Amino acid sequence: MTHDPQHLRALVDMGSNGIRLSITTLSHPLTRLLPTLYLSRVPISLYDAQYSPSSPTRVPIPAPTITAVLSALKRFRSVCASFRIPDSQVTILATEATRTAVNSAAFLAAIKEGTGWDVALLSKAQEAETGAWGVLSSVALSSISTSRSRDGKGGGRAVALDVGGGSAQLSLFDVDGSGVKPGKGVSLPFGAAALSRRLNEAKAQGTVGALEADVRQGVEGAWKELNPSGDRDGAGEGITLYVSGGGMRGWGFVLMASHAVQPYPVAVVNGFSADRSTFLSTDVVEAAAAASLSTTTSDDDDDDSDSGSSSSKANKGDNKIHRVSTRRATQVPAVSLLISALSTVLPIDKVQFCQGGVREGHFFSSLGPSIQAQHPLVVATSPFASPGATRLAELLAAALPTEVFGGHAVQALAQMMGHMAGWPKDVVASAALRFSTTGALAAAHGLAHRDRAVLGVLLCERHGGLGDLPPAERQFYESLVGLLTREERWWAGYLGRVAGMLGSVYPAGVVEGEKERVKLKVHVGEGKKGPRVEVKIKVREEWRGVVEDEIKTLEKIGKKKNWVGGREGWGLGVKVTVDEW
Repeated sequence: MTHDPQHLRALVDMGSNGIRLSITTLSHPLTRLLPTLYLSRVPISLYDAQYSPSSPTRVPIPAPTITAVLSALKRFRSVCASFRIPDSQVTILATEATRTAVNSAAFLAAIKEGTGWDVALLSKAQEAETGAWGVLSSVALSSISTSRSRDGKGGGRAVALDVGGGSAQLSLFDVDGSGVKPGKGVSLPFGAAALSRRLNEAKAQGTVGALEADVRQGVEGAWKELNPSGDRDGAGEGITLYVSGGGMRGWGFVLMASHAVQPYPVAVVNGFSADRSTFLSTDVVEAAAAASLSTTTSDDDDDDSDSGSSSSKANKGDNKIHRVSTRRATQVPAVSLLISALSTVLPIDKVQFCQGGVREGHFFSSLGPSIQAQHPLVVATSPFASPGATRLAELLAAALPTEVFGGHAVQALAQMMGHMAGWPKDVVASAALRFSTTGALAAAHGLAHRDRAVLGVLLCERHGGLGDLPPAERQFYESLVGLLTREERWWAGYLGRVAGMLGSVYPAGVVEGEKERVKLKVHVGEGKKGPRVEVKIKVREEWRGVVEDEIKTLEKIGKKKNWVGGREGWGLGVKVTVDEW
């Protein structure tokens, strides 16, 4: 696919643990997702380069490291030229390790002389704000508002923590009726690499307790600065903590590896959530990381490449954790120390893991409010929508007598209704099931794991469901539905089958501009055997046979033997009546 250069943006992120080039397209309609066309990471740790193994004193960035950086940047410049991106659309941002380097000015001058590129050095405040915008890009803004609206009034604050290599940024989101935006941010010297080095020194000196107190005091001071009113949570009962950065990604991957649902069905950490007790299971996470280290090869590279194109070698042994490198595993005790301090200061209720970083924050902050407010799941499925998707969404919504998934999931299902309609029966249920995880939406930015699971199950049920899956895919189906509640799982089966019926009635996905073929009226009533969903369908005479064939599978899901958990599980009866008009 050829991309118009006017929509392309290149960004070089010179972080503490590595230097990344990303090329992003801001073209419609996927602008909200910040699609990445190219991503390359060079594992040059500017933080590590400033510390000699033989001396705790910080040293200037060495000449060989500067040479390596220049070589990487020259290669990046060549890549930008391949995409025909002009220098005016290339941004180079540097953070903590460059900002605080002894020879920072000389380093930046060398880059200018060697590449012609100017480097924008982010201040502590700018780095915190950029990180907060990156977190905002990683979630549906409506979900942030919902999470902070327990009293039904809306408004409040949510908190972001971005843990890099040299520093960590703690920031507030202001949430009100007009939207969500980053508030003030505080930068702390508690990055994963920096804190790991300090922890190793403290262990050698027997001063771990003093370090713990220092970290706790630092977090307390940052929270007081962000929340001077003294309100412990800043907005009512508990907070959702949105975390990002390499250190937190490692923590999230360990939690995914120890999740109750195994094998865990989603590979990306962005969108993974955990409750307070799970997130604070420091002993469990540290033990898992230590076990991973015991089977890790000594030449493993750092897994922080977002593209998955890292040259790191595969670790050996059953304890290897996906995307947790030697470096990240060794940093887990330090991250644990920071998390323990957070738990004593912030009333954390839930944690959401985000992929937001400098790239995402820089570009997302430049988008208009209307684009920022778009739901990522709706945007990601929009290229597959038929002309009648809006009306199909209305019909699907009419089939739900209660709010279950949210309007974004119903809209996404409507937009996907006809995409795989002509695929072979042998593969369509499997492809539909994996569409949101390892299929076309695998790299879509900002999708919560629950949203991925809901869409995957809905699409699978729309195309035949569990009964049409080959044996190899059935375990994955069970893993995916394991991320849903029993009620969500049953309603997904029900709505997916309604979608199957509508797909048969409107095979071209065209509803608007033609005679209406079907109408739905649904409510929950009381049958002889208990509560049931009563579906009344009015259909044009020529389509009645199609509808009657499809409703057989819809009524089956109401049988107790097909409930989630069997006869003693959860479900509702389903009664369908069909009339012509």
